Parts: sequence; C-alpha cells; structure tokens
Amino acid sequence: MTIQKIAHRGLSINAPENSLQAFQDAMDNGFTMIEMDIQLSKDGVIVIHHDTYLDDQWVKNLTLDQLKERIPHLITLGEFFEEFPYEDINIYLDLKGEDILAKKLVSFFLRNDINTQNIYCASFNINHLDYLYEFPLTLGYITYNKLDLPMVKFLINHYNIAFLAFSWDNLDECIIHYIHSLYKKVYVYTITNSFILKELQHVDVDGLISDIIIPKTE
Repeated sequence: MTIQKIAHRGLSINAPENSLQAFQDAMDNGFTMIEMDIQLSKDGVIVIHHDTYLDDQWVKNLTLDQLKERIPHLITLGEFFEEFPYEDINIYLDLKGEDILAKKLVSFFLRNDINTQNIYCASFNINHLDYLYEFPLTLGYITYNKLDLPMVKFLINHYNIAFLAFSWDNLDECIIHYIHSLYKKVYVYTITNSFILKELQHVDVDGLISDIIIPKTE
C-alpha cells in the first residue's frame, strides 16, 4: 500500500510555513501531498495562514494589506494557484474560521476554473462540510475526538467524505478497520519528530501529515 506523505503547511524546515517556498520544498523532498490552511481576511480574500488570530487581533478583522504588512511571506489562495504547479501534486486545503469560507471557496474554484481533481478539502468544522458536500469535491473530516461506528458511518454516508484525519495519539484500530471496510481512507496528524513516526510504523493508515521529511521505505 502506498502511503500519502503529506507536508504539513508545506515543509518548513528552511522556509516559513504555508509559504510558496515551503510548498516547493515539500515537492522537492518527496512529499506526495501538500497541506495548507485557508481562511478569510476582512475584505473577503482567501489567505493561506494557520492561526485564526495574529498578535491581538483576529485574522478575519484584518484586511489583506494589513496581513501582508505583518506577514511578508503570506500569500492568497489565488496567488498560490497562479504561481505554483498545483496539478503536479495533491493539495489538501484545511478550512479554518468562518462558515462562509466554504461558499467563498466554491465560488473561487468556479470563478477561476480551477481543476479540483487532485484537491482535497477538509475541516474540523462540520458546517463547512454541510455546504461543500453538495459539490463534486473530495472531502475529509478532521477530528481530535474518538468517534463511534454510527458517527463514522453517518459522516461517510451523508457527506460522502473520502477520508478522516485523526490525531496520531488518538487512534482506534477498530475505527480504522471500519473506515477501510467502507473503502475510505485514514490520515494521521501531526508527525513532528522521529518518535511519532516510529510509533506509527505498524499502524494501518493511508496518509501521514508531517512536519519532518519521511524517509523512503523499501
């Protein structure tokens, strides 16, 4: 089985996270998917940034110009698709913040004629999925909770999600087996060191969301 090597916010060993250079470094170091966080600025632009606040203000209360002044490497989702060869690698969009982001994202895809074949959209926020599942997109649900079988079945059947993402320290083998029995995938976050990577060596998952380079396996 081929495991997706997913670069968490790109590969930020030598570059700022969620930057174009971090995304390029991920491609250059054998990752098969790039994860990035998206949210809305005050003026309604989709920006690539993780934290929903910056210093003492919410990102949603700062304009794009204000954000770029504070974060020089910050890029918009539009700039990413214009400047990065996104069709050459799988892209994992982690939706943050306001519920309206889901609607803005779909509008962005349609307006810019984005090829979404290799784009995965996921969120902790079920309200995002409530909107996105009506469109032909590959969806995932991210959680830190341990889910029971009926809940997993509901998420998969209702939202037609392709994968669930769980924290590495909160995995349940029975749930993993059940998800696989429904021909869906399990991703795990976040691999921050070699200890965590070693702990997951014999766990039957489909993708590793990682801050570190994942060695090639024989």
